[in-house]
Amino acid sequence: MSVIKSANLLYKFVLIAIASQCLSANTDQLSNNIKFSPIITVKEKEEQKKEPPSPGLSFGAPSAYGASGGSVFIGVSYGADGQDGLFTFYNKDNEKVADGSMNFGFGIGDPNQLAAEVSVGIISMTCQKGSSCFGADGTMGVKLHKKFEGKFVDGLGIGYSDLVRWGEASDFASIYGVASKDFKINNKDGLLSLGIGTGSFRSKSDMDSNKNNPNLFGGVGIKLSSRLSIASSWNGSTLGAGFGISPFYFPLSVSAGVTDITDVNGQGYQYSINIGYSYNF
Repeated sequence: MSVIKSANLLYKFVLIAIASQCLSANTDQLSNNIKFSPIITVKEKEEQKKEPPSPGLSFGAPSAYGASGGSVFIGVSYGADGQDGLFTFYNKDNEKVADGSMNFGFGIGDPNQLAAEVSVGIISMTCQKGSSCFGADGTMGVKLHKKFEGKFVDGLGIGYSDLVRWGEASDFASIYGVASKDFKINNKDGLLSLGIGTGSFRSKSDMDSNKNNPNLFGGVGIKLSSRLSIASSWNGSTLGAGFGISPFYFPLSVSAGVTDITDVNGQGYQYSINIGYSYNF
């Protein structure tokens, strides 16, 4: 497998990974106004303001948090070459330079005890010269995660992103461990995640030499407002940054940004747009 092909597959795995980290959401219900007979005078209960779901605080690298029991999610990601343009699908050599990916799954268990997130990733949603069409390449993975209240870290996660692989999925297994810490800066919520992993988290030198040694990765995000966040990450070989947006009152999240800002892979930066939706039973 060539270096460019490996880089493209790595980029798609990152997109999948991105999609999975934008899906957590919380909503408050409107309280009902309480009225009594005019015989009794009471103060009318004020209507509570409905808050939108929180925007995601991760972009390009996983955090320790994940889906819990009774929740399902789906995410769609779109990536395009920064040099050819956001909506250029094929370059002058008829090579695919933009594509979509998909990620969906569900959660099991209580994160305060131990929970598992099971996900399926579809690497490519369009064909390349009649091959690698939708569903032809993909992975299935699992992530165990647990929350720790009042501890040095607020969450720990252990993942095997491609426990099952098919098609042109990478032959290098992506196994990782990650710790996350919630923090506040100027009364704004933040999230810091640090981890170590193989596969899609490999260094550029290991990619070039076809090695699968463990490598460090990390990310940080800050909630700028109730609907907007900013996040950046190092996925082991490339630097990425983007915004998280929570545009509606139902749990649909959006993130948009660029990856490989420093052009480690020699292909220039890449656009990344991700949309995710989650539902709790």
